[in-house]
Amino acid sequence: MSRSTRLFLICHGPTTAARNATFPHDEPLVDGDIDTIHAFIPPDLLREAYLVCSPARSTVQIAEAISSSYEVDHRLADLDHGLWSGRSLEDVARSEPEALKEWMTEPDFSPPEGESIVHLIQRSQAWLDGNLQRGGKIVAITHRAVCRAMIVSALGAPADAFWKIDIGFPGKTTLTSDGRRWSLSGIE
Repeated sequence: MSRSTRLFLICHGPTTAARNATFPHDEPLVDGDIDTIHAFIPPDLLREAYLVCSPARSTVQIAEAISSSYEVDHRLADLDHGLWSGRSLEDVARSEPEALKEWMTEPDFSPPEGESIVHLIQRSQAWLDGNLQRGGKIVAITHRAVCRAMIVSALGAPADAFWKIDIGFPGKTTLTSDGRRWSLSGIE
């Protein structure tokens, strides 16, 4: 008998990288803004849920603020931007315009020493597959890119659909599993 699972993907709130249009480099939340996230993670959502987060400071901050019991899973880590991490979008556009254009249009392109969108989708699919029959509720605190990748995976959409999905900052995406496949239930 298949077990149903509800997965709540919580995208962390703003970081300095997001506010300054730079590629992320493990920044904390802006001003430790945990209050905003409580709207997306009410206490009843956490009741009897498996709480897991990415290893990033922003996601660990949230997990620590809402529970004393959570796990860190490296498969939920943000897209690895390699040598672009910490650099502004404007700087990369000026110094490497063709590479930036290719990264935004070719899902199998990787930034220097970074990870491609295709690889992120594969990593996300492997995580989803591993939790397909977990049962119950999972609350996963992660990143916009990971939420997009999991939606692409759940829908069986092509990798270039990644850039066509808008995820809030913070935001909540809900996927459900009937034990055989994942379905998109909602995006807030």
